[in-house]
Amino acid sequence: MKYLDYEKTDTFNEPQLFQIQTGFDHHLTSIQVALYADTCYNGKQMDRIRRGLENELLMEEVVVFANPQFTEKQMGELCFSYFIGLNINQVKIFAEPYFSPQQMREGRWGCKNELTNQQVEFYMNKKYHWYQMRQLRLAFEHEMDNKQIETFSSPLLTADEMWHKRWNFIDDDIAVKVLDFEAQGFDENQMFVIREGYDCGLEDEQVEFYAKKDFDYSQMIEIRLGQKHGLDEEEIMEFANPKFDSSTMFEKRWDIEKSKGIELPEQGVDCNFLHMA
Repeated sequence: MKYLDYEKTDTFNEPQLFQIQTGFDHHLTSIQVALYADTCYNGKQMDRIRRGLENELLMEEVVVFANPQFTEKQMGELCFSYFIGLNINQVKIFAEPYFSPQQMREGRWGCKNELTNQQVEFYMNKKYHWYQMRQLRLAFEHEMDNKQIETFSSPLLTADEMWHKRWNFIDDDIAVKVLDFEAQGFDENQMFVIREGYDCGLEDEQVEFYAKKDFDYSQMIEIRLGQKHGLDEEEIMEFANPKFDSSTMFEKRWDIEKSKGIELPEQGVDCNFLHMA
């Protein structure tokens, strides 16, 4: 079928027809366009499938996420997984409509960080919240043994409880320090960023730098990312000011990182925070 054939059916709405037309304009074959030219997909879902095909994914790879049960965000997570080098068997581990985009990311990171398929399958279980999945993923990445992991793999434990049990095996001094932060009255989101600092390898003094009540969680994120990306204290001080909102901090941080040749990190990850990475 050609574009006019789809238009004549009078069954597609304008956004759907736009995606069909764009596919032909971008030199997709009629077989490729037919993969998504179906009224079961909305325009945004069609867009995800089309972009996968245009970026030279194989048909069998695209078929994994060309499913109307996936939202466009889920499709995007699966499509991106191929772009960073995952193979079809790895992507299939977390290509289920009942996994949220955040859960899918935990599966993708596990595969990208060279966990075995069996390890990723262990925590890619819908009974776990995405943050619980993260605790198990990081445990495998730290090469903890199965007996250790079993002590905190119950979905009845909160993610915070899992975090503490995991860190008790890694460094119980850090676990105690985080308990001290909790006692100071930081809210749940602020504590998330404090824990993430230790998880991504920051030193105590770096975490303590942003673990202040003056900063809300989104401001803490910008400081943590600056530290994670190798900015020194003088550079971080240029944007680590409570009077700047997180968007302003992001712009200032990104200006510094661009000047140093640091690539823009993937956005939209970790707890739905816009600037997490």
